Amino acid sequence: GLTSLPAIFQPNCIKLHLKLLKINGNQLEKLPTDIDSLHFLERLDTSRNELQELPSFIWDLPSLKETSFSDNPLFYLSLPQKPQRILKTLYLNRVQLSNLPETIEHLKGLKILQLEGNFIEKLPQGIYNIASLEHLNLSKNYLSSLEEEIACLSGLKVLNLRENLLQALPEKLTSLKQLQILRLDGNFLEEKAELWWNVAS
Repeated sequence: GLTSLPAIFQPNCIKLHLKLLKINGNQLEKLPTDIDSLHFLERLDTSRNELQELPSFIWDLPSLKETSFSDNPLFYLSLPQKPQRILKTLYLNRVQLSNLPETIEHLKGLKILQLEGNFIEKLPQGIYNIASLEHLNLSKNYLSSLEEEIACLSGLKVLNLRENLLQALPEKLTSLKQLQILRLDGNFLEEKAELWWNVAS
């Protein structure tokens, strides 16, 4: 696999009209700063590489709507320091995260957030401020509880909490009127059936 991007992928060779860049399944340890010149880039897939950090310029790409950093050893996540509304879909599956920074709330336009297979024990308060969120995947983490603030995500349609350490759920979960899919399998709940009935009705 690639350890660096060849010259053909540099912006000065392909100019400014690239909309999709897939460099997944290589051995990249860092992304070249030249990517920040790809002003028309809408989709970026860097999954299954060796990235340990994300360059800040990623969040400044003016057209980026979907990006995947899944299956990289990130450990720590650097997010935008100011609000941005362009990014709609973010994949961070299996990136060895133990926590999310509060700056997650700066992703104001985010609709799909994938966080499967990490080591997250608690969600930051900032995540409940992403009013646009419709699909939240937190499966295969280490969540032992869910805050009542989950009700703030009023547009949520899919909530995947399977294979966590949940023993109870917040009552306000039933106030998510747009919720269509709720996955709770593989937890330690005792009243799951009763809650599900309340949500469904």
